[in-house]
Amino acid sequence: MKPNPRNRRSQLPFQNVLQILIELEGVDPTVWRRILVPETFFWSDLHPILQAAMGWGMEHDYEFILEEKNGHEVDHQTLGETRVADSVKADETFEYLYDPEDQWRHKVTIEAILPKNKLMQYPVCIGGENACPPEECGGIKGYEDLLACVEDPSSEDHKNVMEWVGGFFDPVGFDANYVNQELLWPLTEEIL
Repeated sequence: MKPNPRNRRSQLPFQNVLQILIELEGVDPTVWRRILVPETFFWSDLHPILQAAMGWGMEHDYEFILEEKNGHEVDHQTLGETRVADSVKADETFEYLYDPEDQWRHKVTIEAILPKNKLMQYPVCIGGENACPPEECGGIKGYEDLLACVEDPSSEDHKNVMEWVGGFFDPVGFDANYVNQELLWPLTEEIL
């Protein structure tokens, strides 16, 4: 299922945007994205945005892991319908865990709260580096093995791995224009 990061809240009036840095932990080369999202977005809105920005396909469970706030544990049941800007401030970090089996851990930092640029559409990716690992590659260790096979044509698994990744995989590939197309694909009636 293709992630849909646009929803009704992306159309609500807003004055500020959150600048968010997402870093996939434990992979080499480091995979990161910097995105801007409206301050009106809820936690439930952030999941499809992170999926589209990183290149994941919304095929697995996920969890936001926040530190305790004011001595109280964060209630993950009600977190989804809480505005991100109301629960995490600038310079704070939290963890986004995607696919608990493969353990794709992302360090997410709210870098700044900035005024909206009226000439931009949001959400938008303003930077990044390197390709996201393919889904179902087996976590960090599986990704390392995949990269070794891709880079070694003499490997006995090279042909099978190349077929599995669709014939080509560039671990340092990143295209902000493609990410932004994924972030801004049109609203569908089922979301409205």
